[in-house]
Amino acid sequence: MTTYSADYAVYRDDLAYMQDNSQKGVILSRLEGKLLEIRSYHINWESYQQGNMISQADYQFISHYDKQNLEGKKQLFEKDPEQCICTMMTLIREVAKEHVIQYVLVMLDDLLLVDKDRVKIIHQTAAKHNFNVWPPLKNLLNRDDQIIMHVASRLLAKLSTFSKTKMPDSDLVFYLTWLKGQFSVPSNDYLQSAAECLQWVLRVDEYRLPFVNADGVDSLVSVLLSNLGFQLQYQFIFCIWMLSFNVEIAGRIGENNVIPVMADILRTSQKEKVTRIIIATFRNLLEKPEQSKMHALHLFKASCYRFSMC
Repeated sequence: MTTYSADYAVYRDDLAYMQDNSQKGVILSRLEGKLLEIRSYHINWESYQQGNMISQADYQFISHYDKQNLEGKKQLFEKDPEQCICTMMTLIREVAKEHVIQYVLVMLDDLLLVDKDRVKIIHQTAAKHNFNVWPPLKNLLNRDDQIIMHVASRLLAKLSTFSKTKMPDSDLVFYLTWLKGQFSVPSNDYLQSAAECLQWVLRVDEYRLPFVNADGVDSLVSVLLSNLGFQLQYQFIFCIWMLSFNVEIAGRIGENNVIPVMADILRTSQKEKVTRIIIATFRNLLEKPEQSKMHALHLFKASCYRFSMC
């Protein structure tokens, strides 16, 4: 079991904020307008049934479910959660048109916005009906459509962290590599969404070392060296803070350029939340192996000197 320092009690509120906002349907600003538009789509499910692209059972469920308001959808899910999940996963696997995939992905994500504990039901249904939730969503990360990619990424992050069921190693490496790649996409309008997904993923200690082994720390340093706003600075340093809870990773952080980069941000940042998360990270490093302590102490001395010169 992972042991957290007192800092975790301070910053777990930020994790709760991410979840609570998701449950209330608050979506990152770059996605908000598009997702509202997608929710207003009208899909001709009958044409898919007549063309034998979906089964009669899937057609009956989705055509009825799609007409309901939020309360009606909740009641239908609670009445037959297995049919709901099986139908949505079938549509994600079988449908080719991008606007329909967008619609079903958002529909599935909305299920989890209402109650994140439904992730457990999804995994139980997958096990009972012998289907794999990971490959269909993972494959969507290769699509050209940005909305499809990033909503699929949100679902992968939630499915891998909101229950005890863990993402398989091969799928995890692929997903972490994809996330890392998003950090170097020029003028990425969805960078904040990718950062949020990594924040979710790094809550799980088992996922931290694979991220580091995939040169994840270097990718965080690189993106922090770019011209970021304070919110993205906070999110990416939050990821480093999460990594610093792992003793092995804390001992390796000094091998990267993490400490000097955070020191420069600490020196220039005027946002309290950014300052607090950096100091919390330094504190974790001081509580971990001797190598980390020496790097952190050197940082504190250098930072104090720079502040005294300002």
